[in-house]
Amino acid sequence: MKTFTRETKSNGVFSSTASHIAILDSQGEIVTVNEPWKRFAEENGCTDSRFFVGRNYLDICYNAQENEETAGRVYSALQSILQGKTTDFSIEYPCHSPGVERWFVMHIHGIEIEAQRMAIVSHEEITTYRNSLHTTNVRYEHLIQSLPDTIYTFDLIERRITSINRSIFLGYTLEELIILGSITDKIHPDDIGFVTTQWNHL
Repeated sequence: MKTFTRETKSNGVFSSTASHIAILDSQGEIVTVNEPWKRFAEENGCTDSRFFVGRNYLDICYNAQENEETAGRVYSALQSILQGKTTDFSIEYPCHSPGVERWFVMHIHGIEIEAQRMAIVSHEEITTYRNSLHTTNVRYEHLIQSLPDTIYTFDLIERRITSINRSIFLGYTLEELIILGSITDKIHPDDIGFVTTQWNHL
């Protein structure tokens, strides 16, 4: 657990960062938010004059999880952090507005302020980053597809091919190769020990 004083909260990263930040008490209630949080709320039609200060973040996530998978994951992670079982959590999520697709990353950090277990919740927009990453991936796929050699990516944990620049490889389709453990099933029994050893060294 990091230790923060109220002076740190008001004069340090809390006030200088561009991220939208809320500080929660040990029960999950929002006790304060920073100026970027307030500006974002205003720009997106927030009618709460206190910008959600006083509302319980855990309750908000709990009530939303039935229709939103991300909310359920955040609820569980925040609960664990406030209970001191874990210290950090991050997740990317969409927050689209009419006509505009936006992506954010949420970070939750367990802290201590004046000996009380609390949490800092921050939201940062990563739309530009995701768009750039998508463009890079598209260019990469076009390059790979144009090469004469067979090139594939392989998941060492799940023992399966995740992408390949051929419709058929060694007589198998991509649909057959992406199945969990598919490669292991296709290795000759006499070779499986050697191949597994090599995988474990990677």
